Amino acid sequence: MQQYVKTATTSTNDTVLVNLIKQVLSAPDIYVFGELLSVDHIQELSKKSGDPLQHHQLLEIFAYGTYSDYKAKQGVLPKLSEKQAKKLKQLTIATLASETHVIPYSRLLEALDISELRELEDLIIDAIYKDIVHGKLDHENKVFQVDESLGRDLRPQDLDNMLATLNSWQRQSEILLKTIEEKMVVAQNHQTETAEKKRDFEKKVEEVKGNIKILMENEITGIDPEQFLHGDFLMGANMMKGHGGGVNRMQQPNKGKPGKGRNT
Repeated sequence: MQQYVKTATTSTNDTVLVNLIKQVLSAPDIYVFGELLSVDHIQELSKKSGDPLQHHQLLEIFAYGTYSDYKAKQGVLPKLSEKQAKKLKQLTIATLASETHVIPYSRLLEALDISELRELEDLIIDAIYKDIVHGKLDHENKVFQVDESLGRDLRPQDLDNMLATLNSWQRQSEILLKTIEEKMVVAQNHQTETAEKKRDFEKKVEEVKGNIKILMENEITGIDPEQFLHGDFLMGANMMKGHGGGVNRMQQPNKGKPGKGRNT
């Protein structure tokens, strides 16, 4: 494309520019035309009449339009060569593929003004080889399943719509990001609360283990469960432990030497 743009930039001759457009429309590896359309000398053709104006309009159809657009104005536009017609039809497939991922054969046949399925499938297969579209032909269901397609040129007035769409997407993304951040804060707070409850539970478990250990060490029996549950036992057990360990048992009577008998 660069060589065509360079020629269009340096030439002001209408005949040269018209021939240049014909070459670009027939070139097998050029499918975007916005750069050429933006050249001042090419834009000037839209203000003229006859052949220059017709070829400028044809270039716009190849850039933005479809084969149906050409058919609608066929009476006032230059006749397409076989290569140009095939190229415009394949660009039309790219446009349809950008609108939906499943294109019925019936819609393609109508849009491309084709009557035979074999001709349609050959056209799509060739477009796939040229990287205009990628997808799968579904013979059984008579649809073309689209994976991806070539991006077409944008009309200048379409830029505003695209910017509005991008701005809307940005706003929605910001709202979604804020919602995610809020949920993350809630999740972190919940995690902290859960960790604190776990620590409290583990602390209580250790306290119970300590109480049981004291019971076993002092061989205490007959303790009222209510005292244990209300913490009274822990206080008593600790007091007993602090006084040297075991619970006082009944003292046995002293077995001293027998006293002297009284004199009678």
